[in-house]
Amino acid sequence: MGAPLFPGFSGTWKEMEAGLARCVPAQCNQVTSQGAGAGVAGVTGWNTGRAERAGAARLCSTEIAAVLEFSVLPQSTTSALKNSSNSGGRMAWKWKYSPKEQLEDMGSLHPGLTGLQNLENTCYMNAVLQCLCSLTPLVQYFLSGKWNTALHEEIGESATAFGCLVSDMWLGEFDYVSPEAFHSVFGKRHPTFSKRTQHDAQEFLICVLDDLHEAFKQPSQERQSPSAGASTRSSSGTSIITQLFEGQLSHGIRCLTCKAHSDRPESFTVLSLPIPSTRACSLQDCLECFFQPDTLTLNNQINCFWCGSNQDATVKASITKAPPIIIFHLKRFAWQDKNRRKLSTTVCYPFSDLDLSPYISTSCRDTREYSLCAVVNHAGDMDYGHYTAFCKHSVTKHWYSFDDAQVTKIPDSEVQADTAYLLFYTSQGY
Repeated sequence: MGAPLFPGFSGTWKEMEAGLARCVPAQCNQVTSQGAGAGVAGVTGWNTGRAERAGAARLCSTEIAAVLEFSVLPQSTTSALKNSSNSGGRMAWKWKYSPKEQLEDMGSLHPGLTGLQNLENTCYMNAVLQCLCSLTPLVQYFLSGKWNTALHEEIGESATAFGCLVSDMWLGEFDYVSPEAFHSVFGKRHPTFSKRTQHDAQEFLICVLDDLHEAFKQPSQERQSPSAGASTRSSSGTSIITQLFEGQLSHGIRCLTCKAHSDRPESFTVLSLPIPSTRACSLQDCLECFFQPDTLTLNNQINCFWCGSNQDATVKASITKAPPIIIFHLKRFAWQDKNRRKLSTTVCYPFSDLDLSPYISTSCRDTREYSLCAVVNHAGDMDYGHYTAFCKHSVTKHWYSFDDAQVTKIPDSEVQADTAYLLFYTSQGY
C-alpha cells in the first residue's frame, strides 16, 4: 500500500466515525445548509463568540486526539464530518489507504474538487482560493490541525475562516460551497475587498498571504525591504507562509563613477514579471527581462556613499534563496499614452523542469527545478473581465478548471492559455 495523503491515523473507519460522532459539540456543528440540486455548504453562525469557538475547537481537538490517537482537526472539519456521519455518508479521507485507493473507494465524494459560489463579482477571490487550496503542503498544514497551535487568536479570525474553507473544500461532500464566511471576516481586516466589486487577483493574493502570515508568524530577527518587482510582508517573523512562499533576492548595485559595489537584500512572495513582447513570448523571456541589468540615471540615480553625491549606477537582481513554491505574476496591465490597457500576449510556460539556475546567485547552491501546479486566468479587458483557475489535483494528477461553482476536468493542452495571469510552481520533489 502507498503512503496515505494525510498520515497519522491507523484505526478503522468505524472507530474514526464513532469517535467523531461523540466528539463534536454543538458550537462546532454550524456548517452546512443543503442547496437545491448541487448541494451548497455555507458556514453559518459565524457571529458566535470567539471564546466559544476557540473552546469548541479545543474540545474537539482534545477528545478526537484521545479517541483516534490523531493530532488536531480544524473546527469546520469536525463539524462537517459530524453532518456526514449523521447522514450515512463517509469521510473524505481514509488515512489507512493510499491516495489512489481513497478515490476509488469514495464513490461520490470529491475531495479537493469543490467549486466556490460567486458572491457577486468575487471570481477573483474564488480563483485565488482554489489555487491556494490545491497546494499540498498548505492543505496538509490546515487539515492536520497544525494551524491551531500557531494561530494568534486576536488577529486570526480570517485565518480561521480560511482553515474552515480548506476543510469544507477537501471534505468533498458538496459540488460547491459558499466562501461567504471567509469573505465577510476578511473584508473586516481589508475593507477594500469588503465590497462586492471587481478587484485584481494579484492584489488579493498578496493580502491573503500577508494576512495568513500575520496570523501564524513567530518572531525572527530578519528585516525586509520593499521593491517594485516583488511583494513583501510588512513586518518580520516566520510562519508557514514564509516557509512555503518566501524567497530572497539580492540587488547588486555598482556606482558607475567610483565602481563601489553594494548588495541590497529583499524578500518576496510574488514576483511580478514584465511581458517583453506584444505577440508571443515564453516565461523564460519574462524572467530574462526581469533579471537583466538596468542602468539608473537622471531621477533614478543612487546616492553613492563613497562619492558623496547622486551618481549613475547599474543594478542587477539575482535569487539568493528560492522558495519551495514560487508564484509569478504576469504584468498584463500596462500604461500606454496615459491609458491603462491589457496585454493579451501569449506567454508559453513549461509544465515541468522550470530551471531557475540562470538567475540564482553564485553564492547560492540552490538549483532546484519547478513544476506547474496552478494557474489563475483573466479573460476580458480592463472594463470587464472574469477570473478562473486551472489546478492540478495532488492525488489524481489530472488538471481541472475551476470557474466559480463549476469544476471540469480538462486535458493538459488546455492549461496553456493566453489568459494566464498568475502562475504557481512547486519545487520538484517537495
